[in-house]
Amino acid sequence: SVSKEALRNELHLPQDKILFGHIGRLSNKGVDKGAEFVIDSVSKLNNPHVGICFVGCTEEESERYREYARTRGVSDQCLFLGHVPHERIPRYIHAMDFLLLIQPSSEAAMYHTSSLKSFEYMSSGVPVCVTDLPSLREFYNETNAIFFASGNAESLFDAMRFALTHTDEVRLRGARAQEDARAFDWEERQYRILSFIEQQS
Repeated sequence: SVSKEALRNELHLPQDKILFGHIGRLSNKGVDKGAEFVIDSVSKLNNPHVGICFVGCTEEESERYREYARTRGVSDQCLFLGHVPHERIPRYIHAMDFLLLIQPSSEAAMYHTSSLKSFEYMSSGVPVCVTDLPSLREFYNETNAIFFASGNAESLFDAMRFALTHTDEVRLRGARAQEDARAFDWEERQYRILSFIEQQS
């Protein structure tokens, strides 16, 4: 497999920063996911060696949050990479030290969320800081992720600080998530097979 250093060279990502990565849009159907509180958390960490990488945000989102990062004094720690072809997403995921799964606490996100990003994150083995919502608790628990409260900069700050200071524990959680992803994959295959059989009968 390709090393993290080689991936960062290929993707023009900084080698000298501990990177938290968020993959995807920063809003969903007009509902803001809360990138400002993520930037606030980076500012609160007060560590120039920590960065946040937003992969897949729109040009409008990039401009808005780049300006916000400037007002918080962390513009050099916040990377906005815009649209990335889906087939290249795994390379960005594996180039990160940690991943962020951010969801707003709207009713839709609370109980319904796409399993695709959760599965991609879990399968990577990269440790994940995840919004504590019932829909995401279907995939994540205290043994395979680090939780934070939706939209809460203080809570995300605590999660990021935990990730940075408990490296062995967090690495184990990433490995556990990878194991759990294999189980989800098998369950999904069984479901598809049974559904197909039912349709044929």
